[in-house]
Amino acid sequence: MLSVKSMFISSTSITRNTSSPLLAERAWPNHDESLDLTEIDTFLNAFHGALEMLDFLDLENIPTDFDEQLRYANIWLIYFNPEDYPYVKAVIKSILDEWRDPSLPMTLRSVFNVHKGHPECDQFPRMSMFWDPQEDPSAPTGSAIMAGDTLYLCPMFFRLIERDFWTCDTVKKYWTYPSGWMETKQSSMVHELLHYHPVTTVPNGGYQIIDHGPDTYGPFGSALYKIHPGAYHGASPRDNAANFEWLVSEYYWTKKCNVRFGPAPENADTVFPAIPESYQPPGGHPSEPPFGPDFPVAQPNP
Repeated sequence: MLSVKSMFISSTSITRNTSSPLLAERAWPNHDESLDLTEIDTFLNAFHGALEMLDFLDLENIPTDFDEQLRYANIWLIYFNPEDYPYVKAVIKSILDEWRDPSLPMTLRSVFNVHKGHPECDQFPRMSMFWDPQEDPSAPTGSAIMAGDTLYLCPMFFRLIERDFWTCDTVKKYWTYPSGWMETKQSSMVHELLHYHPVTTVPNGGYQIIDHGPDTYGPFGSALYKIHPGAYHGASPRDNAANFEWLVSEYYWTKKCNVRFGPAPENADTVFPAIPESYQPPGGHPSEPPFGPDFPVAQPNP
């Protein structure tokens, strides 16, 4: 087993071309008439914002400053084991190479379909998006393998917070631990891209990245899954999409805003710490648009 000290420097270095700006060489997913122009733009902003968050983790350039490296390692060890590092690094590199590497011709990129609406959106109203499922007979009972090439967008996707709605001033003043406020369109897209098995399974050592139930979602649940994957019919934190999502999300806000978060105190993406009514970010208080009247509103801390 790799030690915390050696986990970053012992893995093989992998180079990647990062010279292009974020929106250059866009890989436009196929979409149909179910989406209007505004919805297409919303989706593409989430798609490319997810790639930006993955790139922000920057597994190619581990910090040399000791304090920053320790902070980096501490976040890593919440969601993964040291020996997972080279595989997670390879998965993220594979996603970024597939859709952001300017040297890859558009004709060789993985192109998936995007459609708004599906009967399961009504059955599971908190679900924001999902791939068309294809059953895998070898999967453990209760596991869903999302291996199709169509991404369905549910109404909840369009009600999720835009990542850039939050400012670092807000983060520093009100956020003390990872919570549901970090669940944005962009972080949710990170989660779904990890399910795209043609790009993520091989670099993950053959592990398909799936979901292991609502108890393994959120910063608290995915941290527990890392410790006891067998309790959820899993084998490794590398096979749970939420572990990747929350590693990326927590490190993104930690690094961007130069903050340190405490451990998540409870499970679920539905944990929304209280934000004072006097706080008015661009767009209004979270109980107002753009969230909509049915969006979960922060409740005062007990």
